[in-house]
Amino acid sequence: MPSVKFSSKRLKYIHDLALVDPELINFQMGHWQAGEVPIGNYSALSHIEAINELVPILDKLFREVGWQPLKSVLS
Repeated sequence: MPSVKFSSKRLKYIHDLALVDPELINFQMGHWQAGEVPIGNYSALSHIEAINELVPILDKLFREVGWQPLKSVLS
């Protein structure tokens, strides 16, 4: 069986993602099944709370990989 080597930066990234609720990852990525739509009429998930929890995590990850915000022509 081949061994997989991860850098310490990669392991930290994996650890940080492991702390995120899988439901929030599905919400962000759009990966949900029928009956689990997080922004549906009968959903108990607050999209405002989900976004407020995800933004700091995503901002941190984006900074770590060097992404920078760009001004949108839409805003």
